[in-house]
Amino acid sequence: MMRPSNDLPVVYLCREAVDFRKGINGLAVLVEDVLGLDPF
Repeated sequence: MMRPSNDLPVVYLCREAVDFRKGINGLAVLVEDVLGLDPF
């Protein structure tokens, strides 16, 4: 089981299917649009 670092304040999970073929830039856009958060 993977555990995130204790230095991370919050971990967000997506419960819907995500197309990882979009690459890191496409996934970053999803974070901004769907969650309204800064992916960085």
